[in-house]
Amino acid sequence: LASPEGISTNLLTDRLKRLEREGLLERREYQQRPTRYEYVVTQKGRDLLPVLIELVKWANRHIPDTKKPPQWMVEKFTRRL
Repeated sequence: LASPEGISTNLLTDRLKRLEREGLLERREYQQRPTRYEYVVTQKGRDLLPVLIELVKWANRHIPDTKKPPQWMVEKFTRRL
């Protein structure tokens, strides 16, 4: 199965676990039956967002066909900084 992000679910799961292990995300249970989780950006992750946004801007200028993040996402995360 593929995720809306365009990568396989097992690859997405591996990446989320790594980000959680590094302290950039926190996994929270929001439903018990069936058990479901959401991932929340930690303060450490929020501190990294300005760097990531600048990397995306650089890539958009210098690498053809680089995907841009949705505007709502940029606004949501830059509003908190």
